[in-house]
Amino acid sequence: MNKVYAYDVSINNFRIFQSSDEWKKQMTFEGAKNYLTYYLMESIKNEFPPAIEAYQEDSYRTGVGKGFFSLIRIIFPTITFLGTLYKGTDVSKNAINFMKDYMGKVNSRYKHISDLIYNVYRHGLMHTHMPKVFEIDHKFVGWEITYNDDKHLIILKSKNTINIPISPNRFFQDLLRALEKYISDFDVPKKNVELLKNFKEGFTIMSEVFNESELFRKGCRTGVRYLKDLREKF
Repeated sequence: MNKVYAYDVSINNFRIFQSSDEWKKQMTFEGAKNYLTYYLMESIKNEFPPAIEAYQEDSYRTGVGKGFFSLIRIIFPTITFLGTLYKGTDVSKNAINFMKDYMGKVNSRYKHISDLIYNVYRHGLMHTHMPKVFEIDHKFVGWEITYNDDKHLIILKSKNTINIPISPNRFFQDLLRALEKYISDFDVPKKNVELLKNFKEGFTIMSEVFNESELFRKGCRTGVRYLKDLREKF
């Protein structure tokens, strides 16, 4: 069984556990809430606001819109991971379910189009540099990233096209509010047992420490050998 590098409830920090079972035994409802509040939420709060401020400042200074793709890319890995924690496995449908179930409480449009948002924006930006374009009923379904918060998810449908606009700032704010709702559900008796079980399963997917044989299977043989051959300096 692999070691895990994971959150220790007692010290409010990360350390190496000898197995996922050892880590799971010490994880509690409060521990999950603390991790989500003081690590995951703080992480995205520390990353997104400075980035959007810098991009907007440079856009206004130069007159050239900047940062649209990068800002969305900052947000989606957190949504992907929250889907894994929410349902216990790392598949796209779980991230979409998190968006529907929790971001949908913030803005009801997420209940209806989270699957399209995830495929158009997340898969496009993370895998092929730019958002995807689809065709539905002979209409091209496209995208628009805007700094105008009022246009967020206000779908524009014309004779030939359908646009799904996203404001990075509103998307970020909606995610924070959704995360708060998810955290509060760990206090709900009818929900929290399953939530904690899935949280434990999902977290270990992220925190597993790969051994050398697993790295070899992932095609990292050259890198492993390079590190093994380096001379120790201290």
